[in-house]
Amino acid sequence: MTKAKDSTETAAPKKAAVKKTATKAPTPTKVPAPAKTSTPAKVSAPPPAKKKAPAKKTATPTPAADQLTTVKAKIDIGFGNKLYIRGSEGGLSWEKGALMTCLPTGDTWIIVFENLPGPVAAKFVLNDTVWSAGEDFAITPGQENLFTPLF
Repeated sequence: MTKAKDSTETAAPKKAAVKKTATKAPTPTKVPAPAKTSTPAKVSAPPPAKKKAPAKKTATPTPAADQLTTVKAKIDIGFGNKLYIRGSEGGLSWEKGALMTCLPTGDTWIIVFENLPGPVAAKFVLNDTVWSAGEDFAITPGQENLFTPLF
């Protein structure tokens, strides 16, 4: 006896056949070949970078950072005396002098200023009491200034 199929049983679904097709790669575009030359081009390394030279300072009397101004007075004022300088700006005062240093030669006195704001009017004073004769001296910033005061 053959058994009849139960209507509750369902047949397994059939898988649809999938057709595999090969995909084509895109066609590359052709780049024209460089023109041939009779001699091959030489490729050389670029020259080494040159360091820039520092900017040259100008001779203008404008104040700059760390600008030194030297004032020298060439005079023999005798043993035991001291030379002072008084002035209008740059740490100088007309009321009290700044002591200068005597160099070993004995007849040259020196003082150094930093960053003077501009030309400075000054006078030398012996022992900070006796003023030098004549007009005020003009100190130029950033330079060595040499004066010969008279008393």
